[in-house]
Amino acid sequence: TFGHMGVDVKHPDVQALRVMSYILGAGGFSSRLMQKVRTEEGLAYDVRSDLRPGIVYPFPFKFIFQSKSESVAYAGKLCLAEIGKIRMGGVTPEELKSAQQFYVDAFPALFFGTRFQTAATYAQAELVGLPKDYYTTYREKIQKLTTDEIRRVAQEHLKPERFAWVVVGNLTEIRKGDGKHPVKLEDLGPVTELPLADPYTLERKK
Repeated sequence: TFGHMGVDVKHPDVQALRVMSYILGAGGFSSRLMQKVRTEEGLAYDVRSDLRPGIVYPFPFKFIFQSKSESVAYAGKLCLAEIGKIRMGGVTPEELKSAQQFYVDAFPALFFGTRFQTAATYAQAELVGLPKDYYTTYREKIQKLTTDEIRRVAQEHLKPERFAWVVVGNLTEIRKGDGKHPVKLEDLGPVTELPLADPYTLERKK
């Protein structure tokens, strides 16, 4: 898992971030990360982005994948490459249209699927002080997004130099790499070894 702090739900770029994340890593098999890391390279069963906004406070922007020890560093490098591509090259009109259609079609189920969900949606909106037209203009704001806006939010909100990484596994094997790609764990950033804590005492083994 790697990432940095994100935004809260009141940020004006929230809708653009949702769409950008769908294209990059939240759109399942259609996302760029899934296509590259899983489908093309076969390095992970699951790889995704989670750029949800926080409700009261900013929520961490996260990128998550699982891979074999020897391919962790290379898979991480591929994720960074895809993030770099969307920051510099943006998205295609076709990708944007597909992501927009998803959120427009899914809108009722996301917020108003049941009576309880509807009540919770409006209670939350009242609690955090969302604009009164937040949900009535939700789909319209999604539909008005452009490829230029998606590239702008990718550049402004995704900062690779600020990413913090958490890697859980066999550090010795992870550091060895796969022997085929010249990338090391240290290439992703400074490495601090932190032993797992005892589940009963929470003390870290030395």
